[in-house]
Amino acid sequence: MINKIYNKQKYNNLYKKAKEIIDKNNPCKFKNGVCIHERNNIKEKREVSQYCCCKSIFPNEIDHCIHFYEDIGCTVKALLCKTWFCEDVYKNLSKKVKRKLIRINNRAYKLKVYNIRESMEDFLYKI
Repeated sequence: MINKIYNKQKYNNLYKKAKEIIDKNNPCKFKNGVCIHERNNIKEKREVSQYCCCKSIFPNEIDHCIHFYEDIGCTVKALLCKTWFCEDVYKNLSKKVKRKLIRINNRAYKLKVYNIRESMEDFLYKI
């Protein structure tokens, strides 16, 4: 039980740090609920990333996170969702932000957090 409490505290601390980075930098450059990746895909007609949290704006596209709802956003704490970004976003992050996210990711992996879209509750259930 102590291990779960420790891991929950570590997870929450890492999540908080990652969220602060996202809130400060707005890496996905959301405009009217649409991220830069989706906007670029409209222009270039590229494939939609299967890891984006938000619902695709492309017709018949169903691959989006089960924890995401258009009217309220994400409904869970999912640490790796705060540290993983698609190529469109990652290439525009500053080196300083990338280093911070890599440090958070490394600490998450030490906790055995491996899955994008995995909620904190699912992570804690596994240990």
